[in-house]
Amino acid sequence: MCSSNTKYILIHDGVRPFISSEDITRLLESVEEHKAVIPISKIKNTIKEIQNNKIIKTISKENLVNALTPQVFEFDLIKSCHQKAKSEKLYFTDDAAILEHFGYPVYTVECDSFNIKITDIHDLQIAKVLLENNFLKDN
Repeated sequence: MCSSNTKYILIHDGVRPFISSEDITRLLESVEEHKAVIPISKIKNTIKEIQNNKIIKTISKENLVNALTPQVFEFDLIKSCHQKAKSEKLYFTDDAAILEHFGYPVYTVECDSFNIKITDIHDLQIAKVLLENNFLKDN
């Protein structure tokens, strides 16, 4: 529960333990201007659309990014959008998508690629290497 005078909120998932304090600072600076900001990283791999194990097309990665967390919002804005989504029984995979659905702009800040999502054993092994070899600046 947030206090009634909360101005901004950072919504973060626990499977991204390597967000840097520098990136958090940049996100907080940006949300003051834009009301809704998410960290992103550039897509590195070529993206293919497939159907029945056959490539249908190659998708240009020029305008594609990975959405990361913490996603940062003006508190009253994200709260009202969550309430509307709940009342309309809508489901979204991330908080920024709720604002997108209701027509609010969401801005981006390119952040450190070390802000990985740990979802399987391979990600856990990468995280272990990052920690053991001190690759992380301030974590």
